[in-house]
Amino acid sequence: MKSSLLFMLPILVFIALGNCGILGGEDKEKPIVWEEESLEGLVVYGFTAGDSVLHLVNIENSTITNIYGLEKIRSIASSDDGNFLYVSIGNGRSGGNPGYVTMIDTYDWSRRVIFDQSVELENSGSQIYFITKLNHSGYDYTGNNEELSHTRTFGRIKPETGDLNIIDNIDIYALGIGDDKGFEINDLRQELFGFDAGFRLFRYSFFTGQSESIFQEFDYLEHGTFELSKDGNTLFFANGPVLDIDNEKQIGNIISERPSHLVARDDKREVYISDPPTFEGVFGSTPKMTVYSLDRDSIIDSIDIGSVNYRMYLSPKERFLITHSRKSIFVVDLKTRELVKKIELSNEVSSFEKFYLYKKPLTKGEINEDIFIE
Repeated sequence: MKSSLLFMLPILVFIALGNCGILGGEDKEKPIVWEEESLEGLVVYGFTAGDSVLHLVNIENSTITNIYGLEKIRSIASSDDGNFLYVSIGNGRSGGNPGYVTMIDTYDWSRRVIFDQSVELENSGSQIYFITKLNHSGYDYTGNNEELSHTRTFGRIKPETGDLNIIDNIDIYALGIGDDKGFEINDLRQELFGFDAGFRLFRYSFFTGQSESIFQEFDYLEHGTFELSKDGNTLFFANGPVLDIDNEKQIGNIISERPSHLVARDDKREVYISDPPTFEGVFGSTPKMTVYSLDRDSIIDSIDIGSVNYRMYLSPKERFLITHSRKSIFVVDLKTRELVKKIELSNEVSSFEKFYLYKKPLTKGEINEDIFIE
């Protein structure tokens, strides 16, 4: 009798674990738990590439502050607490060198230059990463169309101090002003994903300093932008495969008519894809945002926000999605699938080609008037 019980114990444990969802179980079919959340403390920084004014929009109260004193803005990043802002400045058609990176203390809006080249900035985990920009997507400005080297300097910035560390020089391709979505970084695994000059996907390891080609069977030129999951194991393409990196296999496929940007929940249960026409209302098409389910491997919903939408961000608790057109900011309640707020940008604000969601800066007094950076 005792030996029979010992034999049955592993089976009972396996069943219990399966029912509890520890081994997966029915968790995938359970509804997403949507937490209540406030928009307090969230701001958007927006600008048009190459412009000299940075716009700061308070999502909670819809106020807009213009930040002057910068020039030819190309990319920005922020510390997690919003206290330090990093701005990359660059000349040329695609923001290449010469240029520089400046660190701004948002308490008094003082600044100092920390790097003497124009870069693309990206937040990952608690760090800020950068990769230097090319003068153009492969060609120079002499009129000779001489192909440039795709070797670019890659490194890390410590957000609280501005200390900059160059990691390596790597070969990575750029797509002009689309350079901001040309690579993805996972801080936990110390890896970078990008494309080479032949637009083939590769993975670069910080530890080994080596790049390896992965998933070569896909034509990534047709797949739009891509996003890496928070755990670093899954790559989502706006119009293409969903790739399980650890197990080296395709686990899904996203079909989008006009792929633009996408953003995934931390648990990967839903992925939100901006699917705008090239121009608002062209050929009678209706701009929309689609919702992809990895569990079902299909588009399960669409959300009408009434205008073209581009880059998207999720609020900290993932209740809201914040996106934009060139002249408006939209807040979508993901539980109800409804547009709950629209912020119209004034005529004085240049169009929002670039768009970033961060925490409100810690500044002296309230941000209720224009800011001039010395």
